[in-house]
Amino acid sequence: MNLSDILSLIFFPVAILAIAFVYYLRRFPRVYIPDYARGVRFIEGAFRDVVGPGSYQNFTRRVQIEVVDMRPVPVILDRIFYRDALQSDSVVSIGAEMLVDDPYLAATSLKNRVGDSLPIVRNTLRSTLSRGIADASPEYRVKAADDIAGAVNTELKRLGMKISNVEITELSWRSTFGRPAIGPN
Repeated sequence: MNLSDILSLIFFPVAILAIAFVYYLRRFPRVYIPDYARGVRFIEGAFRDVVGPGSYQNFTRRVQIEVVDMRPVPVILDRIFYRDALQSDSVVSIGAEMLVDDPYLAATSLKNRVGDSLPIVRNTLRSTLSRGIADASPEYRVKAADDIAGAVNTELKRLGMKISNVEITELSWRSTFGRPAIGPN
């Protein structure tokens, strides 16, 4: 046997193995994670790690990567009713951005990340504002927005979410103790 016969004997089995390997890989889809997302990797259902942007090829069915969008989502909570410290009926509306802080917690704690976080934001907003007295000044709006962001982020931290750029868009009240009948909008 000469060298070309030996090479042809080796080439055909290697080529068949390469084709079989490519066919095997096609059974497992490639996961693409864009720049604005992270991937939470699970192996046999157990958390392994958080992977960054890129392309990932899984070689077995035991590996699953869940893509988590990290972009901020603008939210508006319109006309939230509460009673302030003087028991005046008040209304507040806020605009903010909701975003994922911890991809693992957000992926395992929430099914609909923004939708499931909004009731927590609404309840924390009511409890935070009901401890104070509504005021028409711009300084009050800024301070109240900072207080809301701090209290909401404390609650959302355990779910892997956070809120930012909170702005009070509407604040009004009905007086019971000699304050103006309707606050400025």
